[in-house]
Amino acid sequence: TFTATPLEPARTEHGDLAARAIAGDRDAERELCRRLFPAIRAFARRRLRGTQAEDFAQEALVAF
Repeated sequence: TFTATPLEPARTEHGDLAARAIAGDRDAERELCRRLFPAIRAFARRRLRGTQAEDFAQEALVAF
């Protein structure tokens, strides 16, 4: 089983973008957020109410 460390992104479809974002590539960071935001928001909408879901999704990406 493969496990990732904080400095070694998991080998996924977004792994290359994550590695570039960690290295400081702002374009990669923006693209990663653009790709992941819809899934994060959908997850939050299933568990939270109204604007809480949108706020959660935005905060999750800011924490990234």
